[in-house]
Amino acid sequence: MTRTSIDWGSFVGQSWPMLIAYLVGLIIAIVMMGRHRTPAVLALISMVLMIAAMFAPVFYNQLIDLNRSSESIRESHLVFGMITNVLRAVGMGLLIWAVFAGRRREEQPGYGFGVVPQQYPTGYTPPQYGTGAPQPPYPPASRT
Repeated sequence: MTRTSIDWGSFVGQSWPMLIAYLVGLIIAIVMMGRHRTPAVLALISMVLMIAAMFAPVFYNQLIDLNRSSESIRESHLVFGMITNVLRAVGMGLLIWAVFAGRRREEQPGYGFGVVPQQYPTGYTPPQYGTGAPQPPYPPASRT
């Protein structure tokens, strides 16, 4: 059997949306390297792994010896598929890690469950309701 050539037109035609997303992520990671070094490096490695996982299946036929039995060809495809999925999983894990990496405690805006954030600025006394007359900062009611 002869080896099949790489059909780049078909590959790019099917994969261009993800390729653009990965390239944009790669560019953003490079641009943000100065401001957020750890998350940007993790995202950069993640994008490289995701692009490698995207292009890996294109080269499968070049790496598999087609003169072997169909069983050994099937096993080769299984191994290459597993390698591709491991690349994707590691890339996605690094991307998720990059989202949370490098944040200091005070940068995390969440308050958790059941904890209400402060509603008034420090030193401000909220008006007392139910006393009959409006309290400052409300203007006095006009009698017309």
